[in-house]
Amino acid sequence: MLTGLSALCLVAGVFIIYNTTSTAAVRRATVMGELRLMGADQGVLFRLLLAEAGVLGTIGAFIGVGYGILLAHFLVGMVSESMGVIFQLSFPVQDLSLGFRQQAPIAFLGIGTALFASSFAAFRAPRTEPLDLLRKESRNTTPRSRSAILVVAWLGMLAVAALGLFLQRELKSFLWGNFGSTMWNSSVLVIAIPIVGWSVALWARLLPRIFGRKVALQPTASPGRASGPA
Repeated sequence: MLTGLSALCLVAGVFIIYNTTSTAAVRRATVMGELRLMGADQGVLFRLLLAEAGVLGTIGAFIGVGYGILLAHFLVGMVSESMGVIFQLSFPVQDLSLGFRQQAPIAFLGIGTALFASSFAAFRAPRTEPLDLLRKESRNTTPRSRSAILVVAWLGMLAVAALGLFLQRELKSFLWGNFGSTMWNSSVLVIAIPIVGWSVALWARLLPRIFGRKVALQPTASPGRASGPA
């Protein structure tokens, strides 16, 4: 159970880091364009962004491991008691053993997760045309997700989750069950992006019919132009 929850938190961290780095790349798009015009290579900018993600990921990994060890000392008694209630057995804990060999792979996994989630924005930001950024045209530079690809990925994750739960039943393995439940919960995060896009398109059609075109389009009016009552 703890392994499954930890894996789910790791997957949630991937989405949080991805959204954060994508937003930061958009906000620094003008700086990237200026560096490109001054002669900076795309590979150099990509490595700089990944290096930044690696430094932040290393700091976060060490903080996370230390915080996890601190929580383990406080919560190990509660976990052992809950396991005793579930399995009707006694799990006395006299000492908490935490070695370097156990914590090092966890730290490296956290750093790798940060690099993986940041690599998408680091790959995309230097490839944006610098002249388009410096012209400050009135268009959205935020990358648009492809709903079809995300739906296919969601279906694939559902299939993997079903396979994991099936193997848990056949092999009597908690590991496969944790893997399947993690994939199932993670699929919700993947399908949420297309659902939000579809909801926006749906409400964009319904709101003008319900409240009238003027009221529905009022938020999109130019902020520098005074508008009368709807």
